[in-house]
Amino acid sequence: MKILQDIEKAMELLRDHLTPNEPKLVIDRESQIEPKSLYPFGLYKILNLFQVPEHSASKVLEPIVVDDVTDPDKLNEITKKISRATISISFVHNKSLATAMDLASRAMDYFDSIEGLKACQAIEVSPKLVSGDIQDRTIPMDTIRYDYRTGFDLHFDYYKVKTKQVGKPSSAPVIEEE
Repeated sequence: MKILQDIEKAMELLRDHLTPNEPKLVIDRESQIEPKSLYPFGLYKILNLFQVPEHSASKVLEPIVVDDVTDPDKLNEITKKISRATISISFVHNKSLATAMDLASRAMDYFDSIEGLKACQAIEVSPKLVSGDIQDRTIPMDTIRYDYRTGFDLHFDYYKVKTKQVGKPSSAPVIEEE
């Protein structure tokens, strides 16, 4: 699915914004990261994917043009569905809640900024904060160790586009009245 690739690209944009120099911060899907990566690191999890029903989608017919010649008997039907992916982003540190909180705050600021919006729109997604809250998601590892975790939830709005070739639309029937 294209949206999964777009979310990965958005996380790369975020990583590059948070750590413009080497070493780069690791931000990966929650299920794919090594349990004890180099601290700090980021995680994201796709909570859900939503799309509007087919009958609410917009449909447009466009002519098929090949080598600057339009084929009058063939059209492309382009269907666009407004869709949304909701993701949860967390930052983890083994010694500092403040470091994890700072990373989450900077990440939230990025997705809520014009710079972040434009960068994400270039990959065809629009970020929208679920709320302005950063949550403490700290996890006890044992009686004396913690993974200090902070994060927030974010929507990525996007269009799911489907194109199919259709024949020339038939003209409307002519009704004659007497």
